[in-house]
Amino acid sequence: MKKKIFLVLIGIALIGGVYYLRLRNLERSQSGSVTEKTQSNQSVILYVGATCPHCKEVKEWLKQNPKVEERSGLVIKEVYYNRRNARELGQRARECQIETKRGVAVPFLYDRGQCLIGDKPIIDYLNEHYN
Repeated sequence: MKKKIFLVLIGIALIGGVYYLRLRNLERSQSGSVTEKTQSNQSVILYVGATCPHCKEVKEWLKQNPKVEERSGLVIKEVYYNRRNARELGQRARECQIETKRGVAVPFLYDRGQCLIGDKPIIDYLNEHYN
């Protein structure tokens, strides 16, 4: 009896492991590498946190200046609840030689190799380049 229970538990563990590995491989194949995305997608990316008050300031400013999004091709990516976006943010920060060991502050703007952090610098940059 104990042998049967043991075999059933081993079987369940194997099935769970296979399922986990398939999901992990599927996520990797769908996301591609950040480097490939950087080269192929030249849009301006604004990384934000869902509850970040400084991010809210930038988003409010964007609502008041709708042409900025249109002219820049701005894409907004949430990083607090989306791990893929958070990893991408880390990669972008490293491209700009920004330390990432303790995380990266948001709002964070990436525009063709240039990185800005903070609501005021981002708003000033977008206003100057796309408004």
